[in-house]
Amino acid sequence: MRQQLRAAAGLPLDGHAADVVAAAYSPDRRWLAVGEADGLVRLYDLTAADPRTAVHDLIGHHGRVAGLAFAAEGGRLVSAGSDGTLRLWQVDAASPVAGRVISLNGLGPIRALAASPDGQWLAFGGESGQLCLWRWLADGPEEAPCDPAWRDGSPVTTVMFSAKGRWLAATCTDACKSDREPVPLWDLSAQGAERGPKRLALRSKLKEPSLRAIAFSADETRLAVAYGYVAELWDLTQPDPPASLVGTYPSGGGWITTLDISADDRWLALGSVSSTDARLWRLQATPASRAGRSPSLVAGR
Repeated sequence: MRQQLRAAAGLPLDGHAADVVAAAYSPDRRWLAVGEADGLVRLYDLTAADPRTAVHDLIGHHGRVAGLAFAAEGGRLVSAGSDGTLRLWQVDAASPVAGRVISLNGLGPIRALAASPDGQWLAFGGESGQLCLWRWLADGPEEAPCDPAWRDGSPVTTVMFSAKGRWLAATCTDACKSDREPVPLWDLSAQGAERGPKRLALRSKLKEPSLRAIAFSADETRLAVAYGYVAELWDLTQPDPPASLVGTYPSGGGWITTLDISADDRWLALGSVSSTDARLWRLQATPASRAGRSPSLVAGR
């Protein structure tokens, strides 16, 4: 891979002692943060002529780095670790400075972390199945008790915000305990119980846990979820999204391990294991155009 990157003018960032397990760009694209399995966070200054010579090692986590997230203004970085802590780093100075260390007692190892695109929220989840949502303030996230109603039986391994920050979804990817594990969905524009979570449940039958990927559409009107050999698309414009299935899209081969909706919301792409196919589905243009139309397969390889 390094040889191919060099041939294509790619710049290999060598020197990692452990597996790279997380990465994030700062909103201003100045920084690339990389997290490693041994707990090291490495920060590259992309404004340097050679980023390999402008590297800062951020040391503090004991164990795997579970996630990295920059504040919307770009001056702060949050790292989450399997040691059950969140660490804040000030990165708007010449040299990064360590900030608060937040110990999340009772939550167990952190498995997922995300910041909302609108800069209002920080979400994280752990091995215990608990998902937490904290507000971003000027000096970093505001610590608050995690809602016990936002706790499931399976670990939280993925948290994802929609493009404008209205929706938050979580999954137990690769750690689900049930073959029909629902995807909890929160509407952050609502208040109280209306916020959620609502649980999007698979309509197809499975014999083993196989929830692998989720993706929001750029216009925040749909959520795609991959279960086993199919992806299901849900309509988020309806009062009850779990009851509003738009369509089911088969992989044509192995389990779907990745999927995405194009930026113009016209296409759904599926990738799977044990298959040489990549499936591309044309999506309906608008919710109003659904009547009488069914999804069509455009390219299968």
